[in-house]
Amino acid sequence: MIADQFPVFDKEIKQFRPMRYQDVVILSRAMTSAPDLEEAMKEMDIPFYATSQQGYFSAVEVATIISLLKIIDNPYQDIALAAVLRSPIVGLKEEELALIRLSRSKGYFFDALEAYSKEQNQTAEKIDIFLKQLINWRELSIREDLTTLISGIYDETGFFEFVGGLPGGKTRKANLQALYERAGQYEKTAFRGLFRFIRFIERLEVRGDDFGTAKVLGEKEDVVRMMTIHSSKGLEFPVVILSGMGRKFNMRDINSKVLLDKDFGFASSYTDIEKRITYPTIMQQVFRKKKINEMIAEEMRVLYVALTRAEEKLIITGTVPEWQTSLENACQISDRKEWILPPSVRSSTRNYLEWILYSLVRHPDFFKQVGINKPVTLATDMLLKVTILDKSSLNEIDTTNPNQEYLPFLNALEEIPHTSNKEEQIANTFSFEYPRKVRTQIRSKQSVTELKRQFQIQDSFSDNKFLETIKQSSLERPKFVQESQLSSTEIGTAMHTVMQSISLQQTPNEETLERLLDEMVTDYKITEAERKMINKAQILAFFHTSLGKKIIAEMPNVKREVPFIYQLPAKKVVREADETETVLIQGVVDCMLTEDDGVTIIDFKTDHITGRYQSNEQMEKVMRRRYGTQLELYKEAIEAITGLPVKRSVLYFFDSEEILDF
Repeated sequence: MIADQFPVFDKEIKQFRPMRYQDVVILSRAMTSAPDLEEAMKEMDIPFYATSQQGYFSAVEVATIISLLKIIDNPYQDIALAAVLRSPIVGLKEEELALIRLSRSKGYFFDALEAYSKEQNQTAEKIDIFLKQLINWRELSIREDLTTLISGIYDETGFFEFVGGLPGGKTRKANLQALYERAGQYEKTAFRGLFRFIRFIERLEVRGDDFGTAKVLGEKEDVVRMMTIHSSKGLEFPVVILSGMGRKFNMRDINSKVLLDKDFGFASSYTDIEKRITYPTIMQQVFRKKKINEMIAEEMRVLYVALTRAEEKLIITGTVPEWQTSLENACQISDRKEWILPPSVRSSTRNYLEWILYSLVRHPDFFKQVGINKPVTLATDMLLKVTILDKSSLNEIDTTNPNQEYLPFLNALEEIPHTSNKEEQIANTFSFEYPRKVRTQIRSKQSVTELKRQFQIQDSFSDNKFLETIKQSSLERPKFVQESQLSSTEIGTAMHTVMQSISLQQTPNEETLERLLDEMVTDYKITEAERKMINKAQILAFFHTSLGKKIIAEMPNVKREVPFIYQLPAKKVVREADETETVLIQGVVDCMLTEDDGVTIIDFKTDHITGRYQSNEQMEKVMRRRYGTQLELYKEAIEAITGLPVKRSVLYFFDSEEILDF
């Protein structure tokens, strides 16, 4: 219909247009067939969306990785091992599996596999490579967490990329990604480890619980959608396919030994203990008849909803065990002149297709289309097309090979000779380089500290070790680790917190500083361990320097911990960047003094510099090299934001009471 551009009326543009995938909706009484339909749609390369909660564990790619995890945990599981060996991860054929078993007919298949790996042939080489991988994965499962193991499997086997090239590749990759993420979620619980994770999955499968396949397409996209008949109530669609109309009604509750009714209570069968025979009671039969009538009425309402959802075209599909028998039964009422089916027929049917068939046999075109010459008394202008397919015709497989001439080359593992006018296009595609590759290396926002590390040159006395990766974890260390020994970074952070909180109303002294520290511990601004490591003498010494005295004197014009975000040309971060590229930098100025003629920037440092350098000149050289980029960025940002010149940029070192101007 898509290829034939079947016309549908678009309510938005108020005219006909060719049909799209999103115009088609498959309706079913239940979603149990959704996984099978999804697989069929993948094979046909038709985008499909179904809100199903089934089919995840049965997906081939997921089942393969779970089987691999099982044999990593315990390789003596024959079924899981055979599944992995037959999968693309190892790639053995059925004949090769048979040879392995014949080499050692008794015992575990894994023992036979190990024995066969010592043979001198290509199959043995494959097995030997796999067994070495398996040993590595088993060791990895002990050392690392589940996500590291699964990620390693994806990378080593290339299975993740392989399934992406299959029909429905996006969904398959999303399924594998979901398995990785769910393993990570499981690791966050109290239960950890590969063995417990496998048991967890097995329990889900036993209970019938399922996650549903991962969704890479949304229902708002151009996809064929599947939903239950109930959920379609009140909606209309251009093309509707009613699926599974031959499925029997659910009679489980009606056939139960104990029947419940909201009006009359309960009824059960009678058991003759002596004869050991169970009889249905009259009340039970009454209840059963009542429930059948209620069920039939409800299913008729559901069928009405299903039949009235289509705007342009309604396609009804269903299967019957014997077509001729079903047709003969339906023909018995073909001469009935009323459209409404008799009560006996309505109550005796056990699926939607029987109701539909009993109605269609009285359509003027029905017998013509199924090849029967029989007059029909009822007339209607409804268009009808009936297609009868035999089961065998649906399972036909095209075994012909249009490329027989290629077989000798394939069997000899030789390159197939070919000619193509698209060789240059293919070569260009595979050698393509993204023209804005530099842009992918630039983060849209960076902190000043990160940029400082990016440009700084490592020296032997740096507090912060030079990192290969700029980004650091922002997580605090556990309290018990902090209490045992504070890092220099944690001590520096505590010193900055005190400098941010200390009052500038007057020059602080030891008493006021002690009181402040007590309050900060009480307010959880610093810990008791941090309080003990704060050098009070160094803090008080700052306020007796010329710089500290000026801050006290100019207190109204002083701001502390001034955050900023500033746009910077990207060439200052990556020299290869385009002239038009920009990057946001964010930072915090420790202290800023604003005067009429400009701004003074002060950055406090807790580096240990006393006695570490041969001369004061060497110390200044190292510090300028280490912090020059940082202060230059501070200066540029503050000048742009305030509109005032930065007349002075200062580093103050608590360790030596040194003031270093830039």
